[in-house]
Order: sequence, then C-alpha cells, then structure tokens
Amino acid sequence: MKQTNILLACAAGMSTSFIVSRMMESAMDSEEVGRIWAVPADDIEYESDYDIVLLGPQISSIADVIRKKVDPEIPVLVIPQDLYGKCDGEAILRLALEQSGEKPAAAEPEAEKDPEPQKEQKHPRLSSFSEILRNSFRMIMPLVFLGSVLSLLNGLPVAAYQQFIETAGIKNYLTFPARFIYGYFSVYLAFAAGYQTARISGARRKAAGAGMFTVLVYFLICPWDNYLAWTDQNGVFAAILCGLFVGGLFSYAEKKNWCIPISSLPQNLLDTYNQCIPGAAALVAALIIHVLFTLTPYGDFQNAITILLRAPLHMIGANLFGQIALSLASGILWFFGIHGGNVVMPIYTLLFTNLQMENLLAFQNGLPLPHRIIGYTLSIGNGSLPLVLCMLLFARSRSNRTISKTALIPSLFGVDEPAYYGYPMIMNPVFLVPWVLGTSLIPSIGTYILQILGLLPNHSGVLTQFVPPFVTNFTAYGWSGVFWGFVLLGIMIMINYPFVKKYDRSCLEEEQEEKDEVR
Repeated sequence: MKQTNILLACAAGMSTSFIVSRMMESAMDSEEVGRIWAVPADDIEYESDYDIVLLGPQISSIADVIRKKVDPEIPVLVIPQDLYGKCDGEAILRLALEQSGEKPAAAEPEAEKDPEPQKEQKHPRLSSFSEILRNSFRMIMPLVFLGSVLSLLNGLPVAAYQQFIETAGIKNYLTFPARFIYGYFSVYLAFAAGYQTARISGARRKAAGAGMFTVLVYFLICPWDNYLAWTDQNGVFAAILCGLFVGGLFSYAEKKNWCIPISSLPQNLLDTYNQCIPGAAALVAALIIHVLFTLTPYGDFQNAITILLRAPLHMIGANLFGQIALSLASGILWFFGIHGGNVVMPIYTLLFTNLQMENLLAFQNGLPLPHRIIGYTLSIGNGSLPLVLCMLLFARSRSNRTISKTALIPSLFGVDEPAYYGYPMIMNPVFLVPWVLGTSLIPSIGTYILQILGLLPNHSGVLTQFVPPFVTNFTAYGWSGVFWGFVLLGIMIMINYPFVKKYDRSCLEEEQEEKDEVR
C-alpha cells in the first residue's frame, strides 16, 4: 500500500507544526500515512515527495500562487477555519487522505498558460517587494538572535555578574562576536536582499551569486575612505536597494538569456561564467553611481539615501504614533483573516531596526539607552493570550473552554492561530474592540507612560521570538518589565471580560438549543 505524505504550510511554519503533532497522534497506527511535516509557505518549492499540500487559512490569499509552484497533479487545499482553530488533527488527517487522490480542477492548469504573471515578474511588484523584505530579514534572523543572546549575556545589569565575567576574562569573548554581527549588519542584509530578490524574481539557481555581487556593489556605493561607517545598521536602506537592483539584474539576465555561447563547456562551469555577465554590469553601474554622487552636494550614495529617504521616513513613522498605527494595521488585517505580521513587519523592521540596534549596542556596553521608542513594547502575547486567559477564567460554555485549553500553550509561545480561528476571533465583531484596539493601544501607550514616569527603563534592544511574554519582558526591561507586563496583561484581561461574557452567553444558548433538539 502506497503511503500518503502530507505537507502543511503557513506563514512561518509555526502554527501548522502544532497541527502536525495532532495529525501524527491520529495517524500513529495507520498504514495509509507516511510522512507529515510543516514548512513556511516560502519554502514549499524546495520540498519534494509530498502527495498533498494543506495550507493554513491565514495564507489562503496566496493559495493560487502556491498551486503554481507545485506539480499540477498534487492537490493544494486550505484547511477549514473551524478545524484549524480546534487543532482537530483527526479531521484534518481524514480530509487529507480523502483529497490526496483527487486531481485539481482542470481550470487551474489553464491559468498557468496566461502570460501576464511572467510579464509582471520583470520588476518586483508590491507583494513581491514585501516578500523580499520579509524573507531578507528572516534570513539573517539567526545572526540577530545570536547577537541578542550575546549582548544580553554581556550587558546583564547585575554587579556581581559583571564583576565575574570581567575578572574571568569572559567579557571580551561575549563582546567580540556581537561586534562583528552588528558592525556588519547591513552587509549581511545586502547579501540576503540580493539572494531573495533573485530567487523570488525567477533566478533561483543564481541567487547565491546575486547575493555575493550585491555585497560588492554595496561596498562600491559607500564612501571608500569611510565605508565602515555604513556597514552597521546605518546602511539598512541602501542594502535593501542594492539587493533589489542586483537581484533584479540577475533575474533580467536569466529571462533574456544573457550567456556565453560556448556549448562545449559543462553546464556547471557555464552557470559560473554566466553569472559574471550581470555581475559585471552591476559592478559598472555601482562605479558610475559612486562617481556621480561624489559630484553632488551629498557626497556619496549612502548619505543621499539617509537625507532623502531614511530621515523623512524615520521622522514620519519611527515614533509612538507610527508604532501604534502599524500595530493597529496588523490587528485590522488579522481581523479580516489576512496575516497582518507578514504585511506589517517588513515596514516595522525598516523603520525601527536602526533605533533598536543603537539601544542594543548601548546596553551591551553598559551605556544609557538612547531611544525610548524602538517599535517594541511590554509584551502581553502576540494578540490572543489575554482573551485565552480571560476565557479560561470566566467562560462557562463547553466550546469556549475546550478551545481555550487547546490555544493556551500555542498563544504563550506567540502562535495565535488556534485562538484566532477557534473561537473564532477573525470576523467576529464582539472581539473587535478588545482584540484589535486593545492590543494595539494598551501595550504601546502603557509602556510609554511607565517610561515617562520612570517606572520602566528603555527597551534594551534584545529581541526574543516565540517565548512566553514574561521572558521577553525580562530580556527587554529587566524585573520591572516582568512586573509591569503582568499588570498590563491583567488590565487586558479586565478589558476582555465584558466581551467574553457576552460571547460566552451566546455560546451557552446555542449549546442549550442543541441539547433541546437532541431530546
């Protein structure tokens, strides 16, 4: 008997990992099921040996794009919201087995013949730009995370600990790697941006070459006598622009078949030589840009980008109002079932990375933290945790309590989809105010007020992901952050209370009606 291999995907592969564990429990004794695993949606094209693809409902808007990346014979299904929210592994597994032998509708392959998508890919569209930006920062996230850990270990404000690491000679070993991680942050980002632009725009085999030539171009557009001033977080905007340009050039060369006409050479060697053509074009363009900007009042390309682009954007968006607006936009998008983080976080990162890293470097060196607003606040969970806790404390309906128990652990670790789709919170007007408005306004305004009153220090710049909020608050603000984080969480639970009682009352009525019908 041929076993069915099932691939699941969501934005980052986190929430579907919880679904995978439930499906594997249900498939433990089944001979029909082979491998079940989860990946980020962007990585589907690198996977193989699957018989069906199941997508989380939060990425249903790109289901057609994903269908074009996989074999036309393989079904691509969006998991129903109710099953996804309940993490109903048994029902999802049954759905996958039923549909794995079904061929996709005949109309879908025809859509692939439409030439329009190929024309649009010549230059990155807005959606492609967002994907490039998101994937570029995600690509260097392991470096950022490691640097945050090293900075935390180096700058932990405990006198006895600091004396110990200095006396033992450990402090230099913590400082030096972090210095290279953050001192060359823009260089790493330039490689990632060039790589991701080429990959997404159709030159996947040459993506690594595009990344390397982007680094070369990045150094060439810097002022040659002082390039080290721009290799850290100050060069983020230029790094992204260089990546878009070089990656796009590699993609254009691929589409136009720029190649060396020597068919007798091995293909691998030809691929290497052929990358030199767009690489040389990028090099010449970078030299021309460097010369032209030396003739302007700005002096160099980096300085021009700072004055004309980065400074105005920071003035408009890198403040309390920009922080609240972006958080609110993410919540509104999620309310309508669109993955708000995927849309908003690239903008968030561009605006606030510079401020976050300046705080991190100051924290590492034991200096006063320069910025109060860096885009991050006291954590009360990503969005669902206050509601889940409120439901556990006050809900009486069987359905709400069941969903809350299922969603608690994921929401503690920043995976909100079980709650978003389980209650559901998405498209549920009862939760619009506490969820969208509350989680956007309370953490930002509350953190700001506490800092003004001197009850909370500035954010250390240390970033943590997929950990409980009290861990995030400790690494960011110390013990005062842990205390005030619990206070804000309590306030949010109180704000959720009347809405939870109203919704729970309607659920109890529905459950009673179902019991009466059975009788």
